[in-house]
Amino acid sequence: ACQNGGGVGAIIYNNEAGPLLGTMGDVTTTIPSVGVSDTAGAALMNKTGTTATVALLASNYAYFDGTSMATPHVAGVAGLIWSYNPGWTNKQLRAALQATAVDLGAPGRDNAFGYGLVQAKAALDYLSAPQCEPTEAFETMCSDGIDNDCDGKVDAADGDCSTNTCDLLGVGESCTTADQCCSGKCKGKVGKRTCK
Repeated sequence: ACQNGGGVGAIIYNNEAGPLLGTMGDVTTTIPSVGVSDTAGAALMNKTGTTATVALLASNYAYFDGTSMATPHVAGVAGLIWSYNPGWTNKQLRAALQATAVDLGAPGRDNAFGYGLVQAKAALDYLSAPQCEPTEAFETMCSDGIDNDCDGKVDAADGDCSTNTCDLLGVGESCTTADQCCSGKCKGKVGKRTCK
C-alpha cells in the first residue's frame, strides 16, 4: 500500500512492546522498509505528513537476530567450505557444520540457538580430516594398501607391520612362558626354553 501510494520508503512499527523483529511475509516491495519499536513508532506517528530520513551508516550499530540473520551466515559458510571441495555432499557439509558449531544456550541443539555458532575453519578441518573406520585394532594385513587400523599409516609404513616393533623377547631368547615372546611361542625343556 505504501509503495502503490507513492511512498519511497516504509517505517513499520511494532504493535507490542519492544523492537519489531519480523518479516513482511509475502509482501514484495522495491522500496526500503525499516522496522522500529512501539515507542519509536508512536513518536513518529505524531510526525505523520512530514519528511523523514532513515539511514544506517557505517558508524551506526544495528540489532538483527533470529533465523533471518543466522541463515545467510550459515549458508555463506557452507558455500565457502563447499567451494574448497565440491565433491562433498550436502549431508557431509551439514554434519560438519553441526559437529563443529560452538554450542550456545541449553546444551545440544535447541530452538533458541539451533546447533550454535557456526565455525568455518573448524568445519573445513572436520571435512578435510581423513575419514576412516577401523576394521582391525592393529594392522595385520600388511600388503593390502589399506589403513586397516586408521592410524594414518599403510602397510609397511605402519609400525604394526614391522618385525622390529615387539618389545617382548625375540626368537632364540630364553623364556619361561609364551606371553614373553613376540612370536607367542616358548618351547624347550624347563630351564632351557627359548622363543621360537
